[in-house]
Amino acid sequence: MVGSDETSIKKGHNYVAVVHDLAAKRLLFVTPGRDHETVAAFKRELVAHGGVTDEIKHVCMDMSAAYAKGVAASLPNAQISYDSFYVVALANNAMD
Repeated sequence: MVGSDETSIKKGHNYVAVVHDLAAKRLLFVTPGRDHETVAAFKRELVAHGGVTDEIKHVCMDMSAAYAKGVAASLPNAQISYDSFYVVALANNAMD
């Protein structure tokens, strides 16, 4: 299982996408951007280092349509689950 998210590297809109191995609690990949191409870049890097993308069965992420598009295209065997932080925030907004 991997987790995907983005973070701002400095003030403004300079983002990097990060991918973590959630079981090993280890950072696997960092790349500039926060669109579907970041997932494709992760796949290329994983394969270049002997990783097997078909073995990734689960991706936990925010509700980004761009990341969902990237996972569908680059990691087709992976199911998506949404980070509980975003699910709870969405539910709280709906209740308000």
